[in-house]
Amino acid sequence: MIPNWHSFLLCALLLISWGRSGDEKSPPPVATTDYAIYALLINADSQCNHETDQTRQKRLVLINPTTSTPTADSLDEFDELTTFRRLATDYMLDADWRTFLEGINRKKFTERTLSKVPKLQCRQAAFLPRRSDQQNFVDLQATYKNLEKLIYLSQVIYSPDQSKAMCFYTEISTSDGGSGSCFLLEKQNGTWTIRTRISLWLS
Repeated sequence: MIPNWHSFLLCALLLISWGRSGDEKSPPPVATTDYAIYALLINADSQCNHETDQTRQKRLVLINPTTSTPTADSLDEFDELTTFRRLATDYMLDADWRTFLEGINRKKFTERTLSKVPKLQCRQAAFLPRRSDQQNFVDLQATYKNLEKLIYLSQVIYSPDQSKAMCFYTEISTSDGGSGSCFLLEKQNGTWTIRTRISLWLS
């Protein structure tokens, strides 16, 4: 019997395609310790026991399910902070902090996947839906009536002794407005606390 070469070739191509798709790996998960830090950052502007903040208790925060690499503008501003020693003068950071931060560069940040939403104090949290980049904030508000903001987080970078950490944080809260920050954190008595929040951009 004469082999059907067209069928053979098709099967071979399918096998190659399946093999390649199996090789394509999703981004690795974020470190378990990152979730507590993410919750701390998102909760930073929430005063859950404050009388005027009660209306936020049912507001929704949508979090990007993969970590983001800091934008070029954010990194340029961060580089300026370290270059002109503002970290020491404006933010009162000691030599250990400056040594840690001066070693930060774009290569430190990789795309990672969040497997769960951080636990927030008084707001609801969910992941941004797929293809949300094709929708603006107003479109998302039409779908999520109680939407408060969109959150984009970077991978958390730790100092070698795990006593210091930093994370880039972006929030979008209107159709054309948002902000970018860099949070610096310290571990005190086994618990992460915010050392300072550096504003990188505001629109």
